[in-house]
Amino acid sequence: MKPQVNVDGGAFFADSGNTQRDRNRFPAATANYEIFIMISAPFCSGGKAAKEQVNEVLKLVNDRRTLLVEGKQKNGNSGNQLPPAKGMTKIGWSCELEKAATKNLNSSCPNVPPGDGKGRAEIIKTENNTSNENLATVMGKVLASIDTKTFSYLDTPALHYTSFADANYANLVRSTTTELGCVFKTCPEGKGENYTLYCLTNQKPVAVGDVIYEVGTGVCSGCPQGTFCEVDSKLCAPTLDAPPGETIFKDFKCRNSLIAEEWRTNMLEVHNENRRRLAKGSQKGEGGALLPTAKNMNELIWDCSLEDAAYERAAECTETVTPPDGYGAVSSMITTKANPCNATSMAEQAVQDIWEKGSEKQANNTKVAGNDDFSQMAYYKTNGIGCSYSWCDGKLSLVCLYNKDGSAKSVKKLFIKGGAGDTCKRCEPNNNQDNCVNGLCQVPLSYVHSPSTICPKNAVSVTDNLRTIALDMHNYYRRQLAMGWAKDKQITYAKAAAAMPELVKCSFE
Repeated sequence: MKPQVNVDGGAFFADSGNTQRDRNRFPAATANYEIFIMISAPFCSGGKAAKEQVNEVLKLVNDRRTLLVEGKQKNGNSGNQLPPAKGMTKIGWSCELEKAATKNLNSSCPNVPPGDGKGRAEIIKTENNTSNENLATVMGKVLASIDTKTFSYLDTPALHYTSFADANYANLVRSTTTELGCVFKTCPEGKGENYTLYCLTNQKPVAVGDVIYEVGTGVCSGCPQGTFCEVDSKLCAPTLDAPPGETIFKDFKCRNSLIAEEWRTNMLEVHNENRRRLAKGSQKGEGGALLPTAKNMNELIWDCSLEDAAYERAAECTETVTPPDGYGAVSSMITTKANPCNATSMAEQAVQDIWEKGSEKQANNTKVAGNDDFSQMAYYKTNGIGCSYSWCDGKLSLVCLYNKDGSAKSVKKLFIKGGAGDTCKRCEPNNNQDNCVNGLCQVPLSYVHSPSTICPKNAVSVTDNLRTIALDMHNYYRRQLAMGWAKDKQITYAKAAAAMPELVKCSFE
């Protein structure tokens, strides 16, 4: 009689629920039993969950979290997808939580959580065991509920929880949850048996209004300090697990480790300081006269996705750049004798020069034709910015992208003008000063899809990062084949290709 996986990582026989009794009845199976126990060793010392089951559970949970990062998780039968997540951590197994879950559940198979003395989030699922379920298969069922049942949430810059009916899924995909521990049991029920999956996380139970995750742009970003972006999963994994060369996220939590945090800080500050001076009515304009105060000038927030897009354009080393549709751009090709160790002062001075030159053309808040760079920097609705640079044959290519196009034809006024003391009087969204800090309106970034420079017409479904990886891998192997370095089992190396075109187009996407 072949033993099967038991509910607690041990073994039982198909026709009985008593392991020791069956070993006595079937001594020939004892050797198989012992070997099976070795293969299904527990993940934790003294624990119940088998190592293979734990690894499968972690894969199931983290795969679902990756779908959220990519914005590919469908929201039940709504026909829509959940917004992409940022700052989504990678779940790990906690032996302490497994032990606590085992203690909480005891020997019962309840339909409701038994309660946790430390107030940790509980995940529970109890059903009739008709299909020989195990820890991993039931976890798959819990996670799959989102595929058929619409998740209720508030969609702002963060996804907030609004319905207790989805508590299991919400607790499992909460971005701040980093540890999980579970136990799986079966209990006799009439002529059959019930199973119970019971888990604890290292977070408190999700409550109405709590943030499940912050909304991102489809790429790995916003990772907490002490984590790195794991390339394959796009999740924020602990620094201790980081291979050599991986980026460790810190203050701005952006991917490009070649850009110094000081550089980002100064670029953001010079932009906001200029906008603050304009908002308070202390910015000189045409003829040296002061420009009017701004009632609704937003503070700029650094956007790592815009930084990535700015870098792509800076690396092209062109005098002018084309921003994605609906976005604004300011660029400058700065001549320099050599690559300094820090490009901060050069870029900061270039931005300041562009601002001062543009302000001299402004008499009021009306957009001036041909003064596009200033319009981008001073447009009140803009609240997202990302800048980057690249060295180009003795020049520094500087590019800044903005999440609103201040030079668009539809823009007539750069801001609502006011008199003395009117700064922040019309801050969005409530047209008052409630969210004003030091002259600028605090308006959080809203979710937008990452702009695509590779396939602009399909910027939603696939990110440029994924496109680049897929394209590079294909061309790498095609190049190996073309040069005669592709190994063949029969003749060691395949013949070099006479003509192997590079893959570059996205028409089939």
